[in-house]
Amino acid sequence: MPQSELAKKWNTRQSAISRVENAESSLTLSSLIKHADALGVEVEVIFKKKNEHDLLPT
Repeated sequence: MPQSELAKKWNTRQSAISRVENAESSLTLSSLIKHADALGVEVEVIFKKKNEHDLLPT
């Protein structure tokens, strides 16, 4: 979906969508749920245990 179309569905500007996509801005969980609802989808959060292979060297 183009950013311009998503911006209309989320009632925001295309530049705000771009900032989120480029990790220059983030959404709160409540905002994410609201935006998901506007798209007709649900947010699902999954927690899983990390193992040594999932960790990146620091």
